Amino acid sequence: MSLGITSVAQQIPRLLEDSRQFTNIEAKRFHAPIGDWQSHPEMKAMGHEFREMMIVYARSMKEVLLGGPYAAHAETLAQGYLHDIRIIPGIVSTCFTVHARKVGPGTTPKARERMEGSSISADISDVTRSDGGFKLSSSSYSPSARVEKG
Repeated sequence: MSLGITSVAQQIPRLLEDSRQFTNIEAKRFHAPIGDWQSHPEMKAMGHEFREMMIVYARSMKEVLLGGPYAAHAETLAQGYLHDIRIIPGIVSTCFTVHARKVGPGTTPKARERMEGSSISADISDVTRSDGGFKLSSSSYSPSARVEKG
């Protein structure tokens, strides 16, 4: 059973492929510990720093939640999350990245030449606990295009 927001990150490559508007679709997954529970010194340091960033993020999100329909639950949600990332070992953040080149159907060779270098990237992050106790998701989208004089 999945609690919280369902992540669509793993579906993005298929959605891009099904659209037939993208080529060179590359998806990668990165994992980062939250907290200093790792035994390897570098991972331990990274986990410590990442937890500190997630504490700042949780406090910021609490303020956002206070202004919306979840205001009555904002304090409980933030405190529960902060408690878990401080106390429970084994929490990992997973970041999915997807990069693809846009090429529309029926695109002429001249248009393809102009579009060369156009790309789309999406970063999706999920924070999960092994027992499914909470889930935090965020996403970003950044299209980019190189424009050449000609």
